[in-house]
Amino acid sequence: MSKVAGPSFFRSKNYIMKTVDGEFVYGRHGWTYWLEDFLKLYGSNVTELTTRKDIKHTLLVREREALKMAKGRWRTKVVHIDLEKIKALLMADIKRKRTDSDSYGLVMQQKNTLSEAWNYEEIMGMKSDVGLGFPR
Repeated sequence: MSKVAGPSFFRSKNYIMKTVDGEFVYGRHGWTYWLEDFLKLYGSNVTELTTRKDIKHTLLVREREALKMAKGRWRTKVVHIDLEKIKALLMADIKRKRTDSDSYGLVMQQKNTLSEAWNYEEIMGMKSDVGLGFPR
C-alpha cells in the first residue's frame, strides 16, 4: 500500500489522494467529465474548469444529444464549469446529518465537519420531506 502525501477529500466516494511516489489514488462517483480534469481539483484551488464530456448513444441512454446520433456513436463536448457547478457536483448528500454539505468549499478552506446518523425520531418528526425517501 502506498503512503499518502496529501489528500483532497470531498466525500467518501469523491476524493483525490497523492501518494509519496507522486501517483494519484482517486474515487470519482458521479463525475461524468474526463478523469484528467477531475484530478486538476487536487489541492482545491480551481475556481473554474474547462473540461470535456463524452456524449455516447448506448442502449439505455436518455440524454437528448445522444439520442440524435446512431447507436454506438459518440462525440466529445467541451464544457465550462464555474465554481458553483463544481461545488454542486461535489456536494454532500443528505444520507447523514451535517452542518455543512459544501464539500469543495470546506476543502478550499482546509476545514472539515463531522456528520452523524439520522435518528428515527428526528426523521419521523420532520414537517416536510427533505429527500430521505422514508415513508410516512
